[in-house]
Amino acid sequence: MTSLNKAYPAPQTVWTAPEPKPRPAFTRRDWLLLLACFALAALFCHCFDMSRSLPARCWLARPGIGFTLFLLGGLAASLLYLGRRPYSRGQYLMIAAYAALALSYTLLGDPLLKRLNYLVCLGVVPLTLFSLAGLSNGSPWEGTALTQTLRRLFPNLFRFSLRPFAALSRVEAFKSRKGGALLTGLLLALPLLAVVMVLLASADAVFGSLFTDLGDWLQTLSLGRVGWIVLRTLVVGLCGFSLLYSLNQPPRPLTRRETSRRLPLLSWNVALLLLNAVYLLFVFIQFAVLFGGNETAAIRGGFAEYARSGFFQLVAVAVLNLALLLLARRAWPEQLSLRLNGSLLLASTCVILVSALWRMTLYIRAFGLSVLRLTTLWGMAVIALAILLAALKLWRPQTKIYRLLLAVTLASWLAFNYCGVDKLVAEYNVDHYLAGELEQVDVQYLSDELSPAAIPALQRLADDSEVLSERVAARRAITEIRRDARQLAWWDMSLPWLIKE
Repeated sequence: MTSLNKAYPAPQTVWTAPEPKPRPAFTRRDWLLLLACFALAALFCHCFDMSRSLPARCWLARPGIGFTLFLLGGLAASLLYLGRRPYSRGQYLMIAAYAALALSYTLLGDPLLKRLNYLVCLGVVPLTLFSLAGLSNGSPWEGTALTQTLRRLFPNLFRFSLRPFAALSRVEAFKSRKGGALLTGLLLALPLLAVVMVLLASADAVFGSLFTDLGDWLQTLSLGRVGWIVLRTLVVGLCGFSLLYSLNQPPRPLTRRETSRRLPLLSWNVALLLLNAVYLLFVFIQFAVLFGGNETAAIRGGFAEYARSGFFQLVAVAVLNLALLLLARRAWPEQLSLRLNGSLLLASTCVILVSALWRMTLYIRAFGLSVLRLTTLWGMAVIALAILLAALKLWRPQTKIYRLLLAVTLASWLAFNYCGVDKLVAEYNVDHYLAGELEQVDVQYLSDELSPAAIPALQRLADDSEVLSERVAARRAITEIRRDARQLAWWDMSLPWLIKE
């Protein structure tokens, strides 16, 4: 046995280190993308200058054409970086929605809608870009595309942010003699150029006048403010580059999350039964008090105050009911008891929604219309559609409702943006005040919170009102709007603010 072992020794395993993965090449197109991202970051930081005072940052006209250029520039840079690809009809529709949302900052002037559009951009922009890059499976109008987009968005904002620095260290041009000579020449010429320009400007008055504005602008800048602007531009540019650079990189596989053990059917039914019992009591009170007439509602300090007191709470309850029903249906989609409890919950939610609508209607009749109140009416219409689709999904689980809900919500929101909300609100309040249906008209709201689209209504109020104070306030409001319009910079300008005296 020993001789056999000496004749045939056991093979020895030699450990070899794994070969390092080759780093992806940083091409010229990637460098151009980096430059475009820094340009867009500079524009973004210019539109949202955090060094300005809070009233200046939140001024009602901001932002305008600057933010439109930022959004459209990001879309154009993404399309050019991705190259020519075949896109589906759903992707073209998403591009159209993206463009309409971006143009709203130039074509519209209402500040509330602009702020709400920030939230819409947080969903539409990454959903569009990831869909064009093929990082979300299927159509962008499917529910899976939204979940995949949300799971990839935040990691991709930082995943490739340091890639340009790593690529810069491997650029052969800086390692060669010509590249080193070029870099040395630039470093040598910049300080000499500054000294020469100062000397020439002092030697010739005409030459020096060309740089007078530049010198005045440099004097107004402080070192801390310049450093803050550079730092913000660097961070925003690198994050934007990381996001757009990830569009053309192999995506990381999304590991399927282990689904937790679902709750027993009895748990869901008990929760729904208890909620339905409370909602039935609430429904009884609504029919006895709110729907019974304004005289009964006056017990809470007037029907308008009673109407206002619980509107947003009722809308929040409706949203929570829909979320709870969605979770219960996903856990037990085919159970009859859950369907019956869910149907009763949806019916109670409908009454709650009608109660909220009734309250808001009473409040509008008493105090007039505003953009926020009009926006809540749109939100209730969307919730009503969601309730209808939830009922359909409850009894027909195979029905796909997400695509229809997303399409109707996004299309109706864009239509709501472009329907002239400011003019509609101003005309409604002035018309009902002049007709005697409103006790007073809030001239300060029409001038401070709306765009110049409210000027025609204010002009009618100044011409037709029988109350001297209202006429004077309307004329003063028109003057203030025109003064504010003259103070706008080009990046804050939008179409309604391009008014003439």
